[in-house]
Order: sequence, then structure tokens, then C-alpha cells
Amino acid sequence: MLFDARNLPSEYFEAIALKQKKYAAILTSVLSEHFTTAMSPDELKTISYIFFGICNSIMYWYDPKGAITLNELSEICYGIFMKGISGFPGTCEVPFPLDSFIGER
Repeated sequence: MLFDARNLPSEYFEAIALKQKKYAAILTSVLSEHFTTAMSPDELKTISYIFFGICNSIMYWYDPKGAITLNELSEICYGIFMKGISGFPGTCEVPFPLDSFIGER
């Protein structure tokens, strides 16, 4: 979750890696309760790490003095994570099945 964590001395890296695993386990548990259909542990873990990626990348581009407030940013992130980008007003439906675009498993 932290891009530069591997540059730390091993004892600090190990402590951070352990915390990351705990955070991922908590989020995975919350997500498993959220979905109405059963998802595999691998799918839940993937979704968890996508969420952490969204959150961690913000520090590289977000400007607290910019046009978007921290509260607005939080709401946007929550909306995208919970509804996807298609959940925002003014977006269109996907005009084709996603499986045809990304391929089948």
C-alpha cells in the first residue's frame, strides 16, 4: 500500500507490512458483508487493494488549496468506489458487455 515502504530498514518495513495486512483483512471483511453474492477471497483482496491504491495515489496530485475540498474529494472517492464512475450524474451506460472488452476468465 505504501509505495516506498520497501526502502525502509527491514524492521520498519515488516511492521508496516503487518499493518497493511491487518487493514486489508478488515476491509476484506467489510466488503464480504457488503456484497449480496459470495465472492472469492481473491476477488475481495483485489477489490481491497484497488481501494487502497485509490487512496494512496491521492497524495501525489491532490492540492488542498485547489478547487476541490477534502470533503468533496472524500465524497467523490466514496461514490466511485461504491457505485463506480457510472453512478455519477451525466454518465452513460456501458454500451457493451464488459466481458467482451476485458475478455473472459
